[in-house]
Amino acid sequence: MRRGTKAYIHAELLNYQRSRNEIGRICRKLDEITMFPAYADDYTSEERMYLQDRLRWLRRITDAIAAADQDMDEEQRAVLRLKFWSQKPRPTDAAIAQRLNISTSTLYRRIGQIYRHVAQKLGMDL
Repeated sequence: MRRGTKAYIHAELLNYQRSRNEIGRICRKLDEITMFPAYADDYTSEERMYLQDRLRWLRRITDAIAAADQDMDEEQRAVLRLKFWSQKPRPTDAAIAQRLNISTSTLYRRIGQIYRHVAQKLGMDL
């Protein structure tokens, strides 16, 4: 897998919860625009199109991550939660490996598998 692809997926995994929150904010804003036509005058058609495009992109990413999460085994799922979705400060790789009772090289293999799962769900070249 290309380094750029790994870096992109890594960032999206770290921002998964933030992306889900942004989806909610955009949906509420689009609902307000639809429900209150006077409010819609504050937004140009380009701004509305941007919100709709951003919403589609965020849904594509979060749906791919959620689908990959469903396809993972328990160990991969544990790595995903500890490595990417833990509260800050996140545990170190050594601490995650120790907690899961695996070696750090196994941890890195699991992280690579997670990247591949998400990339496949997004339809990216590996």
